[in-house]
Amino acid sequence: ITTPGEVQAGQSFTVQIKAIDMNGQTVTTYTGTKTLTFSGPSNGPNGDSPTYPVSVTFVDGVAQPEPSITLVAMETATLTATDGTLSGTSVPFTVDVGEAAKLTVVTAPQQINANEVSGPITVCEQDQYGNAVIGVSDRIITMAGTSSGSQFSISADGPWDSYQATLAAGSNCLSVYYKDSYAGSRMI
Repeated sequence: ITTPGEVQAGQSFTVQIKAIDMNGQTVTTYTGTKTLTFSGPSNGPNGDSPTYPVSVTFVDGVAQPEPSITLVAMETATLTATDGTLSGTSVPFTVDVGEAAKLTVVTAPQQINANEVSGPITVCEQDQYGNAVIGVSDRIITMAGTSSGSQFSISADGPWDSYQATLAAGSNCLSVYYKDSYAGSRMI
């Protein structure tokens, strides 16, 4: 199996698959539509699975057209294809993070009283699969709550306002503090 040296999570790419003998020669009698089992790459942090072809057609021992695969976890991966007792594995290759797609609050829910300051609330930038996106430039993040009394700060001591925070270049998470002048259940 020959893969690109580097791919991006969520972007499909093609792989070259050849049936070879123990001497490295292409086995031209390996032909027809084959149901291969693919393994190796991980699921994304959000649980999404890689996408592999259902079947692959071989002509004279070579997959044609080259099968398309989409991986979802940022990692160094190897790809193995198996057909019964036959298998082959690629050399390690890099799966880079996808494009920034969402901000996720990764801190567990907290219970606080009106006008009480929360513990730190961590917000992280991720691709659509939950991989951490490390920005190359500062990004302004606007925090908002479902209450008109929502207030945010980067310090537990304030100042308190309807908050914008800077997610610094080279980072994918920031921490803020929350307080609300009204009692009740809130979403931020």
